[in-house]
Amino acid sequence: MEIIKNMSGLVKLSSPKPSTAAIGNWAILQGVSRLAENCQLGPSAVQGKLFMGKRRNKLQKLDVALLSSDNEDTVRTQWDALRSAFNNPNVVLLFHLKNHYALIFAIREYVTVDGGIVRQLLTARRGQRPTVWIDFSEARDTMIQWEGYKIMAISVASTLNKGELELYKEKTRSNDLNLDLK
Repeated sequence: MEIIKNMSGLVKLSSPKPSTAAIGNWAILQGVSRLAENCQLGPSAVQGKLFMGKRRNKLQKLDVALLSSDNEDTVRTQWDALRSAFNNPNVVLLFHLKNHYALIFAIREYVTVDGGIVRQLLTARRGQRPTVWIDFSEARDTMIQWEGYKIMAISVASTLNKGELELYKEKTRSNDLNLDLK
């Protein structure tokens, strides 16, 4: 069954109108692990993890679990966790939103003239350029809608020295990586 599933995914990826439907969060996280492995930086040098979203089951590791029943204080705590991760210089956040993966380029929070609090993240609904400010409430609703929609955190260890980082950058820009995602 696994072989048929993989063949179906390959057909989707190589069709005239390619689809990444066969690629899930698992493949992104496995790719991050393979990058670190192939760059010989060690398993903890570059890591990816599920950061925020709806928990699939009780065993799923997730830093920030979202529920439709979360109250205002819980939502504020979730926003604070997102802001903290975003402000970490060693972390990049990747949002799996509806049929698309995109970086989170910026976040903002402000108070409107009538006293309302607006929390937004800058990302892309299509393509990869930062084009839209999405309300955090909409991002939450998207992630709660389906367990596959998540924000992933990809981090580089702060203990890497400058030479190791340059080697990593060089290898990821070249075609020296063998990322066989099995």
